[in-house]
Amino acid sequence: MKSFWVLLALILGANAQTVRTLRWAAIGGSVTNAGYPARVGARLPADSVISYAYSGATVLKSGDSSYWTSGRLTQIFAFQPDIISIQLGANDSKPRNWGDSANFERDFKALIDTLASMPSQPRIIVVYPTPVWKNEGGTQSTNLLRGSVIGNSIVPLVRKVAKDKGADTIDLYTPMLARQTLFTDSINPSTAGNDTLGRRIFEGYVAQSIRVMCVGNSITYGSATSGVTVKDAYPIRLNMVLGKRFWVWNGGRVGDWMQRKTFAGTTYKSYITEKAWMDTLFMRKPHYITIKLGTNDARILWWNTADYISAYQYFIDTLYNNMTPKPKFVLIKPLPAWKVNNAWPFPSSDNSANGINGDIIRDSTLAAVQAVANSRSTAVIAVSDMYTPFINALGSLVATSDGVHPGKAGQDTIARVLYRTLVTAGATGIAPQHPKTKKIPSTKALRYVSGSQHIPAGQHLNGVDGKAIISDKVAPGVYVVPPK
Repeated sequence: MKSFWVLLALILGANAQTVRTLRWAAIGGSVTNAGYPARVGARLPADSVISYAYSGATVLKSGDSSYWTSGRLTQIFAFQPDIISIQLGANDSKPRNWGDSANFERDFKALIDTLASMPSQPRIIVVYPTPVWKNEGGTQSTNLLRGSVIGNSIVPLVRKVAKDKGADTIDLYTPMLARQTLFTDSINPSTAGNDTLGRRIFEGYVAQSIRVMCVGNSITYGSATSGVTVKDAYPIRLNMVLGKRFWVWNGGRVGDWMQRKTFAGTTYKSYITEKAWMDTLFMRKPHYITIKLGTNDARILWWNTADYISAYQYFIDTLYNNMTPKPKFVLIKPLPAWKVNNAWPFPSSDNSANGINGDIIRDSTLAAVQAVANSRSTAVIAVSDMYTPFINALGSLVATSDGVHPGKAGQDTIARVLYRTLVTAGATGIAPQHPKTKKIPSTKALRYVSGSQHIPAGQHLNGVDGKAIISDKVAPGVYVVPPK
């Protein structure tokens, strides 16, 4: 038992993985500036998506309005994003710019290298430019975007750069070719166009992420009775801890239970009968599924150990046997429940004694969850114990007003314990990454973009103040300048 509390202290202490909002920087030109980053952000409650668009921006350093000289890079380094999407290339198609086409690939790769070198080590997503339908016949202005150059030359180069750099890609070119009506001037998206682009970027992001689906009840969803919103709930907090390569879905359904039956005195359901939510599980093809169901089953008139275990096994089998790839499961032992005013909380409407019973959770539900895990060892990679960390937490982590729902600190605790469970189970892609230190010749003079401060040899630059470090031949990043 002592070793458990030592582990818990490590999980909850200062050395635990930081819980903070994921930051997304959206780079682009006028199409990005039109507003689709806000649509992406609205679909990702764990993320803060900020537009760093610059209308007319080119990839080419020699371009008439180069992103390199826009001032946005300094701002992005100050932001230290976890994710960066780049949608550039359309403005490079202008005759006045494309004369330097031989350097497009070089400059795009340099931009990715520059962004990838910052301390936050962002995940890079390359977004293909959208089509342009301008008439190219007759005499052309040197300032005219050319759809044929975008489709025939720039998109293939963007695709090649992304592949060479190992970046994620989202194709907005091909699906938009037949959607000209979504663009107001044959270039920039309308309101409906922004909605469509935002949705496609969201879908592309999710498809290329490690997907974790959190199945559960009101504790999972977030309960207002304990001052918790959906954005405070542990699935969102878990996404923040897991980081930029993950997408975590909050599949909490208020009042739901596991047993495959209906009960009197309630309008809630068995989770297995929630068609829309089960359909979402199948549609998203998760890599990991966490299950926290059993709290609402644990009532004196409802609890049946055999029915609970049977339904749990059926639930796992239904998902595991019918999904590709086959998901891995983490079963969560439920939190304790406490009496409020000498009665078990949240009774059914037909019987005041039929509340969520902490004794049933302790004496029956915990063992039943473990029995399910033991019987489905091929699918289940771990059991996460949420009972022990919370047994003495009433008032500090769980709302005393209802005896069931954790507050914000409690939701953070669930996220951290679940994170540690996944790490211990060897879940793919979860090992935290740390900024790499680079060395450069001491003869190179480095300076901050803002402040023009020269850095003496031997000084360690951690970059956390967000000021980009530049030199003639070295990309911004974290450096140690060796002594002369």
